[in-house]
Amino acid sequence: MITGNEPAMPAMDTNYKEGIPNLELRYEGLTIRQHFAAMAMQGIMSQSHLQAGNKGEWTTRGHGWGEDVCNQLNKRSQVDAMCVAEFAVQIADALINELNKEK
Repeated sequence: MITGNEPAMPAMDTNYKEGIPNLELRYEGLTIRQHFAAMAMQGIMSQSHLQAGNKGEWTTRGHGWGEDVCNQLNKRSQVDAMCVAEFAVQIADALINELNKEK
């Protein structure tokens, strides 16, 4: 089961103690949840942009899923960078939940 708090890319350290290799996992950097959210945000930003005006609106740069993302963002009461960040985290959590489902 993935909780999302595991390291996204753990590294193996090889320390030699008295000539014997001692392998230890090193947990540094992003968690899986943070990594998924960053990738989701990158995808959102690549397909949309904030239109200036009194009430900012997200518009798509292309076709397909970008329009669906913009529609979801525009349903929110406040459309700003925090809105995109929250949406990216929701996408990451949804992916983690889906990965944890039994086959």
